[in-house]
Amino acid sequence: MPIYAIFAAQLFGLNLGIGQILLISLLCGIMAGVTGIYRLINMPNTMLNVSGNKVGMVTTVSLLGTLDRNTFNSIKK
Repeated sequence: MPIYAIFAAQLFGLNLGIGQILLISLLCGIMAGVTGIYRLINMPNTMLNVSGNKVGMVTTVSLLGTLDRNTFNSIKK
């Protein structure tokens, strides 16, 4: 992440001193710890999103009358 921040600063013509670069590195290190915790939170969220997408798809095609129930019920789970 520090590389991206330094690249963005250079892109906008900002000159960063050594203190600012060290501060960016420190903050990115802290954020890396938060990202590790976020991964644990994100796994159940992803599971719910995928499950919700499947339920929404089946509900939609069922209401539209285009769901082939024989094919749907014959899929091995």
